[in-house]
Amino acid sequence: MSKNQLIIATHSGPFHADEVFGVATALLALEPKEYTIVRTRDPEEYSGADLCIDIGGEYKPAKGCFDHHQKDFSLVRDNGIPFASFGIVWKYFGPRIVGSKALAIEIDHKLCQPIDAIDSGVQCADNLVYEPFTVSAVIRLMNPPWNDTRSHDECFVRAVAFAKEVISCQVAHIKARERADEEVSKMITPGMKYLVLDQYLPTKVLVEESDALFVVYPDMNCYWTLKGVPKTLNGFEPRKLLPSSWAGLKGEELVIVTGVADALYCHKGRWIAGAKSKEGILKLLELALQE
Repeated sequence: MSKNQLIIATHSGPFHADEVFGVATALLALEPKEYTIVRTRDPEEYSGADLCIDIGGEYKPAKGCFDHHQKDFSLVRDNGIPFASFGIVWKYFGPRIVGSKALAIEIDHKLCQPIDAIDSGVQCADNLVYEPFTVSAVIRLMNPPWNDTRSHDECFVRAVAFAKEVISCQVAHIKARERADEEVSKMITPGMKYLVLDQYLPTKVLVEESDALFVVYPDMNCYWTLKGVPKTLNGFEPRKLLPSSWAGLKGEELVIVTGVADALYCHKGRWIAGAKSKEGILKLLELALQE
């Protein structure tokens, strides 16, 4: 793939999230090379392509072959979710894009696996009250309706641009969180009950590496937030709830109950509260720890 003009082939007709995101991943990894996307099901037309994604009947990443439909393809993750086109393209190019194999695996879990599961017909959740509106559903809607004059090829280009933006945003957020984790790790001490930050930092190490009950930080409105640290990384329930007498109160009602003059609110779920000043939020923190 040393030449400047790349040919990326995938199948024609209606498109799905796995090949859309697979092509988007390849484009991000190979920037700034110029490329041509060929959408076809004719082997003669894609035989000379640099990358074949979701077509070709072969999985040979080093040769640019990324298909998962062939009978002998059996690549499955430890959790039982099979790899589809997005997953195998990301497995090869992801570390190059994000700069770390560990972060690439995390993005596989967050973004690739839901798409691969749907493409492979794997049900990941049971007894749903409603059908989730997934990324795969968004891509499906980007196909032209039967009475639309646009071609599938035209709409595919738009879908790939959208997918590139989604991947880029996911990469940016996960890199930012990694940097936040590094900063917060330096602040963690044994037995700490809370952490006060001078700015909001999206971090997972506070859950994984500390026993902290609360975290305090300024919000984007220049006010201050008191938040319960969740029990689990992907959970929502805090290790310690805010006082029950605060639940759902706002403004003057919360001021009267807490005695904190600039108290703003406490969510009825008792996991987050706010005050106008750092002094005020620290008073709320002190009261919450005493409860």
